[in-house]
Amino acid sequence: MTPIEFRTRRKALCLNQEEIGRCIALVSPMADGTDRPAIRQATIARWERERGLPEWADMEMLSIFHKLDITLQLMQDDAARIGTIAIAMYSPMSVAPIPAYADDETFWREQPQWAGWPAALWNLAALRAADTLADQKHRDIQLTESE
Repeated sequence: MTPIEFRTRRKALCLNQEEIGRCIALVSPMADGTDRPAIRQATIARWERERGLPEWADMEMLSIFHKLDITLQLMQDDAARIGTIAIAMYSPMSVAPIPAYADDETFWREQPQWAGWPAALWNLAALRAADTLADQKHRDIQLTESE
């Protein structure tokens, strides 16, 4: 995978370099099965510049991004469930909220099943869920910042 392809895929997931480093660790254990430490932001920056990805990452990166896409879809399904409940609870003339998070700690506290994952990935999933539900249910659904 070229540096530009890696950077483009990272940005498509709305993740910064530190967040993609954590995500790679979550979906890509070490060869011996132990947890991979998060990839440092400086390392990701080098991968996205002239250096490119190391051999192990280059060989696994399409699979890693596929796993991240699956995780994003699972988050979107969770956000859609929350949105569906909100639609049922709020009057047809009001806005149905789906929570979004400004920081990881709040996200992990309110969505503990996603502990370790970046709030930015949830926010992308929630946005996609809101758009899909709005189209399907003909309702105004918005992301609301959870505090």
